[in-house]
Amino acid sequence: MADIRNTGVKMADMKCAAEVIYEGYLYMDDGSGRMTICAAITDITIGIAAYNSLDCQTGAAKTMTAGDKHAFYLVGSGAIVGVMSEAVTWQFGDVAYLGTTNGSVQNVDATTNMYIGHYIGKDAATATAGDLVQIVLDVPIGSTT
Repeated sequence: MADIRNTGVKMADMKCAAEVIYEGYLYMDDGSGRMTICAAITDITIGIAAYNSLDCQTGAAKTMTAGDKHAFYLVGSGAIVGVMSEAVTWQFGDVAYLGTTNGSVQNVDATTNMYIGHYIGKDAATATAGDLVQIVLDVPIGSTT
């Protein structure tokens, strides 16, 4: 599960688009009230998936049916969660900007990047693309620098 520390913040069940949901990836509203993976650095992130969508009988990745609900940690909630990182070196307190890889974060700002919170892990930690890094979701939805 993406939850790093229990801060008392609850996950929110949100409707999903017809796609597989991946733990720690960033999701936005698809314009129809359903969560879909962020695909651009300017996308307004609503939440981070709490866990993968799985078929309970086979354990395989499950493509959600449009409108099915899944658990997300909401941006601005104060939750401390594992978020999918790009290959970057993190310093404590770095701003977590939307990355160039779908659903990821980075600590590099292209002036148009939306951001979701701050890195609170170990200093000088080098993440490999796909690693989950500790981010506190401490900024409002739609924040930019």
